[in-house]
Amino acid sequence: MLKSTLKIGLFYYSGTGATAYFAQKIAESMQNNGHTVTLIRYRSQNHTDFDEYDLIGFGAAVWVWRSPRVFTNFLKNIKLNNKPYFIFQTCGGTPGNAQWSIYKSLKHNNGIYLGDTVGMGANNIRSWRANLSEPEDTKNLVNPADIEKAKAFATKMCSQLTSTETEEWPKFASIPPQKYFKWSVLGTVSSHRWQMQMLVGKKKLIQDKCTKCGLCANKICPSGAITLNSDKYPEFNEKLCQGCQGCINLCPTLAIETKSSRTKQPFVTYRKEITNL
Repeated sequence: MLKSTLKIGLFYYSGTGATAYFAQKIAESMQNNGHTVTLIRYRSQNHTDFDEYDLIGFGAAVWVWRSPRVFTNFLKNIKLNNKPYFIFQTCGGTPGNAQWSIYKSLKHNNGIYLGDTVGMGANNIRSWRANLSEPEDTKNLVNPADIEKAKAFATKMCSQLTSTETEEWPKFASIPPQKYFKWSVLGTVSSHRWQMQMLVGKKKLIQDKCTKCGLCANKICPSGAITLNSDKYPEFNEKLCQGCQGCINLCPTLAIETKSSRTKQPFVTYRKEITNL
C-alpha cells in the first residue's frame, strides 16, 4: 500500500525545552510537506499508544554521554510492530553513546530504524552558567545549522516512505548508531538518577517568591517529583527527581533554588516550549 501522507508522532524527553524546540522544528518541516505530526512530551503519567502512527521519532537531550535512563527504560517496554522510527537529540557537549542508548532500548521491539539527527549547542545546567550579576548569558542555543540539517533529514525520510509501498519500507533501514567503549563505560558509571539529581542539588522553595501558579508540578517536572500541598505550594520528592534541571530554570519567579544554582542565571531560552509562557 502506498501512503501519500504520513501520520507522525514525535515522542521526546525535555526538561527545559531545547529538545522540545528541536522537535517542533522537525515537525514544521514535516507539516510543510503535508504530513500530520503530533508532538508528545514524556511525563511519568504518559500512556502513549504508538499504533496509530506511520512514523515515530524518539528524542531526548544527551545526559552524560547517553540518553536519560528514565526515558530509555520507558522505551524498552513499547512495541513498534514493524513501524519505522528515527532518533533525534540535543547536546551541549559530546553525544557519546546517546543515539545508541535509545537504539538499544528499541532494537528488540520490531521497529525499522531510519537514522538519527543531532542539534548541538544546548546545555541547561544552571550551576554552570554565568552569575546573576553578570551580563545575560545568551549561549547554549541549538545550532541553527543543525536545525536545517534535521529538517532536510526529515524531508528526505518522509519522501522515501511516501514514494514506496509500505511493504518495502524495511529496505530503508539504516546502519545502527555506533557504540563507543569509552563513552559506554563513562555513561554507565556517571548517569544514574541519584547522580543527576545531585547535579541539580536539593531543592528549596522561597515562599515569598512563589505565586502558587502550579507550573512546576503541572507542566515543568516530567517525573512526578513535584506535588502541590493543600496550600498550593510545591513539595519536592528528591527520590523521584531525575535531574532534568526544569524546575530551577523555568520557574517564572525563580522561587525554586538549590545551593549551587541560586546565584546563577536560569536557562530560559526555550521556556515557552514547556510552560507556554
